[in-house]
Amino acid sequence: MVVFFSRKMVLFLTNDLVPAWALAALSLLTLVIVLVSCVVIIPPQHAAVIERFGTYSRTLQSGINLVVPIADQYHRYRWTNFTSNGQKKRDAYAAPLLDMRSGRVLDIPASECLTRDEMQVTLDGILYYRVTNVVDATYKNQDPTDMIATIAQQALRNAASTRTLKELTQSGRDTSIASLIVDHIEEELQKNSVGIKCERFLFQQSKAQNDKIIKENQELVAARHRAELEAHTAKLKADQEAAAANRKIEAERIQTEAKHRAALDKVKYEMELEQAALEKSRLFQERLNFEAEQESKRRALKDGVTPDRAYELARLNVLVKSIANAKTVFLPTDMLKNPAALFMTTQQKQEEEEEESGISVEEH
Repeated sequence: MVVFFSRKMVLFLTNDLVPAWALAALSLLTLVIVLVSCVVIIPPQHAAVIERFGTYSRTLQSGINLVVPIADQYHRYRWTNFTSNGQKKRDAYAAPLLDMRSGRVLDIPASECLTRDEMQVTLDGILYYRVTNVVDATYKNQDPTDMIATIAQQALRNAASTRTLKELTQSGRDTSIASLIVDHIEEELQKNSVGIKCERFLFQQSKAQNDKIIKENQELVAARHRAELEAHTAKLKADQEAAAANRKIEAERIQTEAKHRAALDKVKYEMELEQAALEKSRLFQERLNFEAEQESKRRALKDGVTPDRAYELARLNVLVKSIANAKTVFLPTDMLKNPAALFMTTQQKQEEEEEESGISVEEH
């Protein structure tokens, strides 16, 4: 194609009377440009991916390599990096070469973590990595460094949950925590096959930062303990007040029940006394009637009085003897209603009853 193009130029320029030496120089210059564009020099510890018409063609290693102009194009890389405050940053220039050297640095943004003793701490660090497979690093993930940073943040949170705050603040000297983070990142990278190997991880906190974190968390713990103590004290006070109120209500209930029980017992006792008094009165009246009957018979035979009068006198005599021999006297019901009947004869009683019945008839 170059020779054909050169011949056409020669014929065109010959017709226009161009000198032969100028045609030779132009042909030589064109040939040199074409040869230079076909030669690519890759620096040591670098690689380049060649794409022919948009598809993967081959990987160029360090040294001199030949490419087809126009048909072969470099794959350009614009991987993400992070600033000191955790903001994402991409290179403005898309580099055609991939650095294969060991010890490439990636800043891991700060991540809020919760320790084993439930303390909140902010952790960040620096990750050292290298590319092991150019094709996988180019095509398996659009932005491998962004993915690595996300995996590293998750590894930081997982590692923090297995350590106390004091152990994390001494993490610069504790290689076991860094090894745990590296193992977690390496496991995730192998699962995704991105062609990148994690070499080591370093925490970025200084001693002053660690002391500040410890002081802030100590203040946080003290404030939390004070809040818990105040809440516990308030709960105890509320429980004591509730218990006192319940005890007061229970005491009032018991006192009310005791009063009701005492009142019932008193009424029951009075009813029992009344029943006992009635029973004693009945027994006394029966005994009085029996003795009066015996006495009336004896007096009727001896004194010659009427039986009714002898009965009344006998009852009175028995009653007087009972009053003299006892402190409490239970009088018969008829004597209580009309005590003057004790000293009346039978005829007088009959006359009084007739008068009462006559008055009742007149009133009626």
